[in-house]
Amino acid sequence: MSQWFFCSEAGGTKVTNDSRPGGKYVVEMPHDGEPVVIHGVYLEIEPPKKLVFTWNSTRGVKDSKV
Repeated sequence: MSQWFFCSEAGGTKVTNDSRPGGKYVVEMPHDGEPVVIHGVYLEIEPPKKLVFTWNSTRGVKDSKV
């Protein structure tokens, strides 16, 4: 995930990931000098067919289901 959510600013991206149903993820990356945090919960995982998770961010996106 840290390579997927890359960042060109110094400091890079920090990722915590528990990839199982009910597991949580957090992606922290700098953007224009401010940290952006994306987080959610994995709801369904059926490799390689299905991945359902929530998506929340400090940039205004709240409780989306992807």
